[in-house]
Amino acid sequence: SFRDYLRLTVPMLRRSPQLRALILTRILLDGAGLAAPFYVLFAQRDLGAPLEMAGIYTIAQNAGRVLTGPLWGWLSDRIGPISAVKSVAVCVVAAPAVALAATPDRAWLMIAVFALMGAVMDGVWMVISTALLASVPAKDRPLAVGVSSVCQAPSAMYGPIGGALAGITSYRVVFCVASCVALAGAASAFRLRSGPRIAGEGES
Repeated sequence: SFRDYLRLTVPMLRRSPQLRALILTRILLDGAGLAAPFYVLFAQRDLGAPLEMAGIYTIAQNAGRVLTGPLWGWLSDRIGPISAVKSVAVCVVAAPAVALAATPDRAWLMIAVFALMGAVMDGVWMVISTALLASVPAKDRPLAVGVSSVCQAPSAMYGPIGGALAGITSYRVVFCVASCVALAGAASAFRLRSGPRIAGEGES
């Protein structure tokens, strides 16, 4: 029952520091989403990019998404899920940081921003889910997935917060805040440690 589910949630979080750390890492990395809705507007209004560039940005984003999917899978499988989490975290931080470096003379940097956005669009979910499943025994994995999903609910607030910041300040301020939150997520990712292989890991 749902009551039983809630009753089991807190004990699972208490006995699995790796699970807690992965959930925190995911929530912080999602903070880069503060800036995501404003990249196109920033390029048009602040950098003077023509409207036609929106199509180029979409192509760059989809290319980043398609080309890096196999990379994240390979890293998780061959190097380890924690290493993959760290690699994705670097890309998450890079997107708003590159946007901050863009100027009217370097508006082409926004193409790299969208490519990075595409790279982490599925990457964050993929590598953290893999690391999460590898951090708990097979019998606890369904509950761990549910607990993780519930605990990520605060990430839904990033959108409204980003919109409020953009309305009060500027796009660059939003990018700075997104960079700081994502950087905290990367720091959390780099504190993760690969644990011993858990019985049942790799089972279908």
